[in-house]
Amino acid sequence: MHDEMTPRKSLFRHAGLILAAALLGPALLAGTAVRAEDPPGMNMQLANNDLVDAARDGDLNGIHLAVMRGLSPDDSGSGDIPAIVVGADKGNLEVVKYLLSLGAHPDNKDKDSRTALSVVAQSGRADIAAALLDKGANPNLTAENKDTPLMIAIRAHRTAVVKLLVDHGADLEDTDVTGRTPLDMAEERHYEDILNILRQAGG
Repeated sequence: MHDEMTPRKSLFRHAGLILAAALLGPALLAGTAVRAEDPPGMNMQLANNDLVDAARDGDLNGIHLAVMRGLSPDDSGSGDIPAIVVGADKGNLEVVKYLLSLGAHPDNKDKDSRTALSVVAQSGRADIAAALLDKGANPNLTAENKDTPLMIAIRAHRTAVVKLLVDHGADLEDTDVTGRTPLDMAEERHYEDILNILRQAGG
């Protein structure tokens, strides 16, 4: 049976609509919607969206968000040190690999002409060196003092890195500012393990 609206029902309905408008009106006028709060983890606001700081902190999510917001993976920040060099300097393989996957150039140089490869040649991180070389890092780029990654690795006696660099085409005849070749440097230091690698490669 059709329930006709009585004057009393009409009055109650009208009063309900007025009450709803009073409660929702400010929100609607402000252009907001009544909804549940975002669940934890949904806040995309970075405390610091600097790519270089995220690389320094080993924060892969921060790196991702910084790039999604428009920062280049080659960003050097205010200190003029590329994020990939920072990651290498911190010895963080995951940061270096992630930046490379985002398109960071493996040969980016800092203000002192250091590359990520020259940094790990000094520290001996062969795993990071391998990741950089596999992505096309140039083993013959020089710093301001003309040192190549191979020369740096020899001086620091980083045998595993020396082997990687030689296998990826490091120049065995290049000379430093004093005219010494990589073989000269290894001979001066009596590094027989490195001498064997260089000689087998034709150095």
